[in-house]
Amino acid sequence: MACQNFVLSGGYYQGPIEIGGSCESRGFAAVPPEAITELTKGRLLRGDDHAKVAADEIALRKAVAAQGAAGFWHEIRKWNEGDYPNVGEFDVPQAYARLGEKEQAMVSLERNFEKRAPLVTLLKVDPALDTLHSDPRFEDLLRRMNLPQ
Repeated sequence: MACQNFVLSGGYYQGPIEIGGSCESRGFAAVPPEAITELTKGRLLRGDDHAKVAADEIALRKAVAAQGAAGFWHEIRKWNEGDYPNVGEFDVPQAYARLGEKEQAMVSLERNFEKRAPLVTLLKVDPALDTLHSDPRFEDLLRRMNLPQ
């Protein structure tokens, strides 16, 4: 199934993040515009500030137009550098890993581990984090979480 064929319903804001990753991992150079639309809808349904959501959507569309999937992840990462997180805690290390920023990905995973973020338990099976598997800190994190290595 091509990434353009994904259909979301209910305005679930996390879905487009997953679609973006799925598109990239399948070799697609761009994130489908529908994913950005659904992300915007979900954030509005969540009650985020309308002006901020609109500005973020414009920036995200420009980033995707200029850089494809990499632009998507750069923009998602920037959203989490402010005072308000707009995507889930686990999306930050995923974005860093997808951008090849292994050091930041590991720092983010450690932070999630310390917070006991529930999705950290998926780190062994998440394809976004495959590039981290050879890092000794990743193996150490698996060991401390009592996950098979």
